[in-house]
Amino acid sequence: MSAESRVEDFILAPSDPAWGDERNREEYYRAMSVGYYWAGPAALVASLIAAAEGARITAMAVLLLLLATQLAAYRYCSRHNVPLASITRAFLTPKRKAVMAALLIPYLAVWCALQLDRDPSTLVGAAVGGWWAPASSAAPLSWPPGPSAAARPLPRTMTTYSNDERSLKYAVTS
Repeated sequence: MSAESRVEDFILAPSDPAWGDERNREEYYRAMSVGYYWAGPAALVASLIAAAEGARITAMAVLLLLLATQLAAYRYCSRHNVPLASITRAFLTPKRKAVMAALLIPYLAVWCALQLDRDPSTLVGAAVGGWWAPASSAAPLSWPPGPSAAARPLPRTMTTYSNDERSLKYAVTS
C-alpha cells in the first residue's frame, strides 16, 4: 500500500465502527465537501488581504496552497477512476460558469493591481475592468449595424514597390 493510499485511508476511515451506519459517513463527507468549497473563497479573501498589506509572498503562497488542494482532489479522482471531466462538465452549467467568471475575473484583476500598485485609482480601474471585460465579451455589441465583419469584403489597395509594372503588390488594409 502506497503512502498516499495510507493517508487517504486515515482521512476517510472507511471501516471505522465509529461511523455507525452508512448515512453518518455520507453526511460527514458532504459536510467536508461544503467546508472545502467555503475554504476556497476564504483563501481568496485572505490572499487579497495579504496583497493589500504588501505581503506579496504570502498572497502568492495562499493561492498556491489553494491550487494544491484542488490538485489533491484531482489526483484522488484520477487514482480511483472517477470521471472528473464529465462530472465537472455536467456541474458547470452556463449559470455557474457566469457566476464564477463574474467573481474570479474581477478578483484576479484587483489582486494583480495590488501586487503592482496599491493606488486607489488603480484598484478601482482594475475592479471596473474586471467586471466590464467579461460582461462586454459575453454580450457582444451589434454596433455598427449592417453586415457582420466576416461578411464584408476586405478593402484592397494597390501598393507599388518600384516603378516596374511586374512588381505591383496588393496589401490588405484595415
